[in-house]
Amino acid sequence: ALFYSLAASSLGLFTVSYFTSYMLLEDQGSKRVVDIGLVIAKGVQVYFARTTPVILMFLFLGAWYVGATAGVRATICFICGGLLNLISARIGVRVSVQGQTRLAHALSHELFDALQIGI
Repeated sequence: ALFYSLAASSLGLFTVSYFTSYMLLEDQGSKRVVDIGLVIAKGVQVYFARTTPVILMFLFLGAWYVGATAGVRATICFICGGLLNLISARIGVRVSVQGQTRLAHALSHELFDALQIGI
């Protein structure tokens, strides 16, 4: 079962890297669209900077509860899972924000290209 999990995760990572590299190669559009994208990216960074300490507080409170009820191994798994989830959320939102200007630019030209980027 472990080999199937590794194979599925490898396939998923390859698929994500393929579509992300395709999206990042697209044109960002006019300067105005790029500037709007940069403002949105700054807003997202501020949001993450303000919410991450709160999320970490709940993560460690939850880890304390898990440690008290299930032991040290479960606590380590809980903390690793929570931190990996936080990292993957940051990466996903960052790629999404980077792709929004490219998608807006592609929508102004051709629908098929926009669908390729949007996928």
